Amino acid sequence: MTIRALETFERKALRTIFGPVKDQGCWRTRYNFELYRLYKEPQVTQVIRSNRLRWLGHIWRSPENNQTRAYTFKNPMGSRTRGRPPTRRIDDVENDLKTLNIKNWQRVARIVGIGGSELWRQPRPVTGCYAYKEELSLKYRFVIQNNRVYKISV
Repeated sequence: MTIRALETFERKALRTIFGPVKDQGCWRTRYNFELYRLYKEPQVTQVIRSNRLRWLGHIWRSPENNQTRAYTFKNPMGSRTRGRPPTRRIDDVENDLKTLNIKNWQRVARIVGIGGSELWRQPRPVTGCYAYKEELSLKYRFVIQNNRVYKISV
């Protein structure tokens, strides 16, 4: 499914759950912004993106000889079939990173891996999370605002 199809299905399900609204004596379907205001949860595509980033951090922190890590980050060798090559999972994650304008994800994954893994574990969009670097006894806060990652010492 494409992102657009997933979002359309989500709105269709929300319209079924919340039902129509009576506006000036006439019934009408709810607008998208009304649905999201009532639902108060992140969109399904945001949850999928955050889970992909969580998975990427998990794979990146795994040992070098891990087969999943080797197959995820290796470049395919040999001849390809005709036509467009199939999209790999890492390609989807890289597109998510470009969308969020995250360029230093390896460093963030390593810093988070030293202390707690709150940034990658929580199944929600990354809006503000904490990472701890115990060896320096400093507390860093990573905040994503306006599609940029900011590292703040607290």
